Amino acid sequence: MKVIPKFLITHNEGASPGITYIVHTQYPAFVATIHRFNDLTALEQFTDTVNHTNFFYLKDLLICLEVVHFLNEFSQVPDRFSYTLKRALNWYIHSQNEA
Repeated sequence: MKVIPKFLITHNEGASPGITYIVHTQYPAFVATIHRFNDLTALEQFTDTVNHTNFFYLKDLLICLEVVHFLNEFSQVPDRFSYTLKRALNWYIHSQNEA
C-alpha cells in the first residue's frame, strides 16, 4: 500500500495564478495558502484584518500559512491544531530551501 505524504504543495494556475497551496492529508485535513509579505507592517495588517484564527506566521521570515478550507467537519478545532499549522509552515520553508 502506498503511503500518502502528510503535506503536499500544489498550485492552481487556472484559478489563482501565483498562489501556493499546502494540503494537509491527515486529520484534520485542510487546504492552506502561503502568504509572503514585503515588510512587517504588511504582515501585521494581515493578522489584524483576517476574520479568523486559523493561521500561523513567522515574523522574522515575513511568511504566513492561512487555512482556506477544511476537508473534515468538526464542532471545535482539534487539540494541537496550531502546532499542526506550525509544522506545515516549517515543512514548507525547509522544502523550499532544499529545492
